[in-house]
This record gives sequence, structure tokens and C-alpha cells, in this order.
Amino acid sequence: MTIGQNIKKHRELAGLTQEQLADKLGITHSAVSLIENDKRRITLDKLDSIIQALGCKFTDILPEYKE
Repeated sequence: MTIGQNIKKHRELAGLTQEQLADKLGITHSAVSLIENDKRRITLDKLDSIIQALGCKFTDILPEYKE
């Protein structure tokens, strides 16, 4: 799975809509959509914010980095 697909999966598991996640992150709904569809690059800082907002772990989004 891609980073965007993993973000979408964990957003849905958290019971959040794209709009709700966007509000938590202070970005637009369109930006969340672009991220989930792997059409927008994200910084590590933004990835950290997404992980915190979703209540998951870094390795949930990037499983190839599991120890």
C-alpha cells in the first residue's frame, strides 16, 4: 500500500471524514484528498501531524520501517 492509501485506511479506522481530518490538521479537504491519492507530497512534519491526528504509529503508515 502507498502512504496515501495507509493514511486513508487509518483515517477510516479512526472514524474520521476527510473534512474532519482536514480540520484537525488546519488544511483543506482538497489537500487531504490529494494526500490520500498520492498526488501531493507531504513533509515529515505534516506526516507526524497526520499520525498524531489519527492516533496511529509511524509504522502503521510506513510499514516498511518496522523494526
